[in-house]
Amino acid sequence: MPKYVVRVEGVECRIRIEREDGTVSMTSGFFTTRFVEAAEPREAQSRAFLLIWKELTRLDGELDTCRLSVDAIREDPQAFDEYAPGSGFTWY
Repeated sequence: MPKYVVRVEGVECRIRIEREDGTVSMTSGFFTTRFVEAAEPREAQSRAFLLIWKELTRLDGELDTCRLSVDAIREDPQAFDEYAPGSGFTWY
């Protein structure tokens, strides 16, 4: 089965940030990358989105406004073997 790298952008994600002076709710966006095996690119996107949603639900936020879109998707067996499945977010 082909191995894909899927770069995703999330926008309008309402998350809670714990700071020294208390918890703050804010709307933010992020970039992230997931590495998945799939028969074709559309399936790779679905699998990547599922991994991302599972990770986002562990954050204490209101995700009903969060929208995901694919920034890039490509086959890359070497990156998959080195980094799969990937986790985490780069927030902006």
